[in-house]
This record gives sequence, structure tokens and C-alpha cells, in this order.
Amino acid sequence: MQELGLFIDIGIILIASTILAGIARLFKQPTITAYIVAGIVIGPFGLRLVADQDVISTLSEMGIALLLFIVGLEIDVEKLKRIRMSAAFAGIGQVLAMFLIGLAVLSMLGFGKLEAVYVSIALALSSTMVVVKLLSDMHELDTLHGRISLGILIVQDVIAILALAVLGNSGFASGTVIISLAKGAGLFCIAIVCNKFLLPPLLRSIAKSPELLFLTAISWCFAFALIANQLGYSIAIGAFLAGVSFAYFPFNIEIAGRIQSLRDFFTIIFFTALGMQLALPYLNIILSSALLLSFFVLFATIPVVFFIVKMLKYGNKTAFLSAVAVAQISEFSLILMMEGQKTGAIHPTTASMVTLIAIITIALSANMITHGDKLYRLLQHPLAFFGKRFEEDLTSIPKKMRGHAIIFGCHRIGIQLVDALKHEKRSVIVVDFNPDVISRMMKEKIPCVYGDLGDPEIFDRVNATEARLIVSTVPDDYDNRLLLEKAKNKDNTVIVTARHPDEALALYKQGADYVIIPRIIAGDFMRHALQKLDAVQMKKLKQRHIKDMQDWKKCPC
Repeated sequence: MQELGLFIDIGIILIASTILAGIARLFKQPTITAYIVAGIVIGPFGLRLVADQDVISTLSEMGIALLLFIVGLEIDVEKLKRIRMSAAFAGIGQVLAMFLIGLAVLSMLGFGKLEAVYVSIALALSSTMVVVKLLSDMHELDTLHGRISLGILIVQDVIAILALAVLGNSGFASGTVIISLAKGAGLFCIAIVCNKFLLPPLLRSIAKSPELLFLTAISWCFAFALIANQLGYSIAIGAFLAGVSFAYFPFNIEIAGRIQSLRDFFTIIFFTALGMQLALPYLNIILSSALLLSFFVLFATIPVVFFIVKMLKYGNKTAFLSAVAVAQISEFSLILMMEGQKTGAIHPTTASMVTLIAIITIALSANMITHGDKLYRLLQHPLAFFGKRFEEDLTSIPKKMRGHAIIFGCHRIGIQLVDALKHEKRSVIVVDFNPDVISRMMKEKIPCVYGDLGDPEIFDRVNATEARLIVSTVPDDYDNRLLLEKAKNKDNTVIVTARHPDEALALYKQGADYVIIPRIIAGDFMRHALQKLDAVQMKKLKQRHIKDMQDWKKCPC
């Protein structure tokens, strides 16, 4: 049976994760939390179903390497080029503030200088993997707060890679930092040379075989991991660079699609292995520090990011949801601890403490992200103190409007509705909580208000009860119910947006005149298009669609 050891261990991990994920779904909890709990239950300090530390370490390292390869593979290089200074400012500002505050807190707790530097960096980083998974599951990656959070995370990932390059094999000694950076530059140069001269002809020759393309991508990941390891770096850095080098080519979409199931598999392995690594014998030593520092991560990150995003002139809700999204520590934090242990800079108890902090903050922040809208509504009135600062400069509406149209949310659907109403020469007011959108509306002389649909005061400001048409493109059930309660009357038409048919039926019951469900509308449109459009009309439709896409790319929303 010994030769089946790894097979049995993986089987136990998957079975335990499946059972606990099912229970988590039953109680409407994030599955990430279930995977961590599964690791604790079956690990060496639980039921000891998987007790071999070498197996756990191997699975964890393999999981991290493949996950970071996929993270690199899915990085949109064009998006990296287009990251605004605001995202860079928010990301750098958050890491710097949390690092300095963390350094002070850890010094007071009696940590040594070098260990405090390692742990402070670990506490300052947030988990791209956790945030992307949760926001993707909630269909919120492309929301304003989702894009701000992703911008912060991308900047953090770059900082994490630099920190790993410097600390991972030098222990912050000044003499070896130069050697470390030189090796890192060498690894980066290898990636550039391969990307320019080796990969293009190789990929062209194998592109017709999806199977060979997939195998080449995985082999490329392991090859770079081995090169990084030979240079004294973490295999995770090599895997990440391998993914980024592949991201430049059009095949990355196909590879990412084929590798998605592998990504989900290693997500489970990673988080379960994280739970198994918690050393319970150290619990009495690390518990108080871990709880204190978890509290610090959660309740220092949120106000720091909230105020940074507010400084960038975004609304309270956007700032709060962006802050909640990044209030946990990162998979890079754990890699940094592993590398610190290898160099002797980090004591095993400190590594276990950071592992426990990861478990606590990931579990709590997963719930906070999932219930972010409810949390915001609970804190809406205290946060209102910070909400009025920029509204005066971002409002351009006549004193009183009657018989007008109001568009809540001017992203994608909203911008097309505004264009249609302008074409019909109808008076319209745009309400949006993205200051860039409002600035654009003001330049185009379109009446607009910087505000949030979830704020009851906004309906008085836009004279909603006197409007003839109100359209909400915001797929938030609570906000749309509030809209119907405050603004619906027998003389106006109110159109709202929902994600699911159940929500739509409830909104119809409350009095909505029409409920937009984007997926269903797309299906209806295609059905009518196939029935009625001839070749000439289809060509015109295509040209109009291309123009709409080009206009949308220029839109700051």
C-alpha cells in the first residue's frame, strides 16, 4: 500500500474537501473556509489521516507553483499597461502604510528586526487568489470596486515578487542583496529572450495540437521553476514568470481555458494544505499573537484602504467594498515565510503564527466579501460623515426637472441608454458612483449626480418621483427594492436589473415595469436576430457593434 500513499492522501483531501464544501454551501459559507477546515481536520494535528509532512509540503509547493503559473498566465498585459496611477498609488500606499504600522506593532511585541521585516511584509500583502475567486463567484470582478481591488492586488503581486527576490535567499544582508537582484535580473532576461526568440516559433509549430500546446505550457512552468530553483529563488517566482511570458501570446486564452479545472484542483490542494500546516502544538505559544495580528490585518487594512480610495475621489460604498476585499494576507505571505525558514531568518513558531493568521483572515474576509453589501448598509450612516466631501464638485443638474429620465449606473448598458435618450432629445440625469464617469458626463454637458443608488437621499436630489422613466443598470437586489419603494408611482416607468430569475420575479411583484436579466436578454436578442436579420442587416449590426465596442473601450467606466 505504500506505493499508493500519495494517491490515497490526495483522495482523502478531495473527499474531505468535498464533504465540508457541501456543508459550507448548505450554510451559505465560502468554500475556501471549508477547504482550510478540511486540512485542519485530516492533518497531522487533527485526525492524522494525512500525517506525512513531506507529502503536505510537496503538495503545497506544487499547488503554489501551478497556481502562480496560472495567475501569471491570466495577467492581461494590456491591462497592466493601462493601470492608472490611482491603482498604483493605492497599492503602493496600502503596502507601505501596513508595513510601517506592522513594523511598529511587531517591535512592541518583541520580534527581532529581521523577523519583524519579514512578518510586516507578509501582513501587508493581500491574496489575489482569494479575492479573484470570491469576486468571480459573485460576478463582481468587473464592478468598480472589483477593478480597484484588482489594480491594488496586481501592484501588490509585483511588490511581493520583488520582496521574495530580495529576502528569499539573501536574508536582507546588504552584500547578498546585489547578488540576489543580479540573479533576479538574469532570470527576467532569460524570460524576455525566450519570449522573443524561442516561444514564437515553438508555439507556431505546435498551435494546431491543443494537447501538445497544453503539455508545452505545463513543461514551460516546470522548466522555469527549475531554473529559478538553481539560481536560489523560490520555484513560485519561476512559475509566475513562466506564466507571464506565455500571457503575451494569443494562445494564453486557450491554455487558461484548458487549465481551469487544474487551477480549481490546486486551489483545493493549496487551501487544504494550508490547514494541514497549522502546528497545533505551538498553538498555546502563538494564539494570542496570531489573534492580535489578525485583528490588526482586518481592522487596519480596511480603514487604510478606505481612506486611500476616498482620497482618489471614489464614493463610500466603493471605498468600503474595495477595502473589505483586500483585508486578508496572501499566498505570497506563506511563500515568504517558507523562504525565511530556509534561510534561518524565520523561526518555525513564527511561520506557524503567520499560517494561523492566514487561516483566520482568509476565513473572516471571505465572509466579509460575500456579505459586503450587508456590512456596508450596517455602517452606511457612520460612513456618511466621509461621503460629502467631493459631491459638490461632481454634481451638475438643473434646480428642478420634471418628466425626465434617470439612469442609475452608466457602465455598458447605461451608456447606450444615455446615447439613445440624447438622440431622442429627452432630458436625462445620470447617477453614478464612479467619479471618472461623472466627470465625462459633465464634459459632455449631460446633467449628472455623483451618488449611490443605495443612498435614500439621492432620490430627492434627482427629483425621482417626478421622473417619467427610471432605469437602474445596477444588479443589486436591495438597491433596486429601495428604488421601487422610494420612486415608483402610477405615472412613471421603472426598469431595474437583476442577476437571477428569482430576484426578477420578486422585483416584478414589488411593482417593477420591466426587469433586465442580461443573460436572458442576450438570448432573446439572438433568437430574434436569427429569425429576422438578413445578410445586409447583419453586416450593419456588426458595424454598429464594433463602433459600440470601440466607444466602450474609450469610456473611463
